[in-house]
Amino acid sequence: MNINDKKGIDIARGFFKEQLSKSAKEHFQKEYEYMTFGLVGEGSECYGYDDELSKDHDFGISQTIWFPSEFGYCKNDVLDLLKNEAKIYQEKNGLKYDLGRKNVFEIDDFYEHYTNMRELPRTLKQWTSIPLQNLSVATNGEIFKVGKGDFVEKRDYLKAFPKDAKLKSISFHLAIAAQTGQYNFPRLLERGDYISAYIVLGKYVEEIAKVSILMADKYPPFYKWLIKAAKETSVAWHKIEPIVSELIKTNLMTHGSIALINIEKIAYLIIDELKKYNMSSSNDAFLLEHANQVLGCADSREVKNSNLWSERL
Repeated sequence: MNINDKKGIDIARGFFKEQLSKSAKEHFQKEYEYMTFGLVGEGSECYGYDDELSKDHDFGISQTIWFPSEFGYCKNDVLDLLKNEAKIYQEKNGLKYDLGRKNVFEIDDFYEHYTNMRELPRTLKQWTSIPLQNLSVATNGEIFKVGKGDFVEKRDYLKAFPKDAKLKSISFHLAIAAQTGQYNFPRLLERGDYISAYIVLGKYVEEIAKVSILMADKYPPFYKWLIKAAKETSVAWHKIEPIVSELIKTNLMTHGSIALINIEKIAYLIIDELKKYNMSSSNDAFLLEHANQVLGCADSREVKNSNLWSERL
């Protein structure tokens, strides 16, 4: 396959294996064994979601290198090597242009950037203070070479969202889904405020997608990639998506009642999934009741008694 037709993560992997690995080993003989190489972070290429449209920005040779803080002295030299080797690889392989992201991080700096903590989260309060999309970004992508140090150990730790933190997030997003789709949407239709109704409809779908992904033990990414992530990770979403597709095509001015029916169909499917996971036993059609049920499944009293309308503790 022509390199210009490849996914960003495939280009990054090839760059590391075919060129960067050998060059980095030669130039940083002492430090190389402590370096971790991969593609993790922001950008569709880190999820494997990049396509032809993605090539208008950040397309090319992307790579990130991490190492323990004691090797921070070589950060700039490593970045220079990374950029130079990418230029050589681009010319050698006929890559049309290179706008790929190239980063060098100390391990602790990388994780602090996304968690806003120098140490890993240990308490439920700390876990719920981290935006879900940040946890998604910090744990996505692929590692090409594991170096000495604790990068992968920390990565694996952050991938394991504690049960009660997950329940807290699910209950919050269920509550917002109830508020937007089941409560505010019909009221906006009744008022004839169709612009606001469309806004609320999008928010309802967003919240349902987040719940679906969380139930699949994954972190919801940036809103632009939510639906792709739901398709990729959630069995529930595959049942919901046809109804969502019909919902977003609905002309609210003429067929608002159909939209109302589809909102309730989606809610029913989510409730069915919650019951399968033993997160709810209620037969109530209102998602807010199920949000309370999910919160009640937590082991921690701190979570059980927390404010339903706040994602944080």
